[in-house]
Amino acid sequence: MPASDPDTDADAAGTDDPTYPTGRNVLEPGCARCPALADSRECISWGTGDRDASIVVVGEAPGRGTPDADRWRGGNWTGKAYTSRHSGRRIRRLLADVGYGDDAYYTNAV
Repeated sequence: MPASDPDTDADAAGTDDPTYPTGRNVLEPGCARCPALADSRECISWGTGDRDASIVVVGEAPGRGTPDADRWRGGNWTGKAYTSRHSGRRIRRLLADVGYGDDAYYTNAV
């Protein structure tokens, strides 16, 4: 059996996982100003991190994600930006490796 790849295996708990966000910065609960988006999402994906962070990471939209994953399911399921098992973990790990682990704010354009 091949070794588990934390970037592709939804249930892998890699030892080098970045810090998983614990909170969300909810601005307008239940927002439905974009009807097509509101009809297709599971939940609103809010920004995470310190609003006064040195770096802001803006994604195009919440990750579709994998609802069956243990933790990194994606913003469409967690309600937190950059929490997909692939791109969310990758960008958070990258920024942590260069010293911005706790000094970045993650959000989406929509």
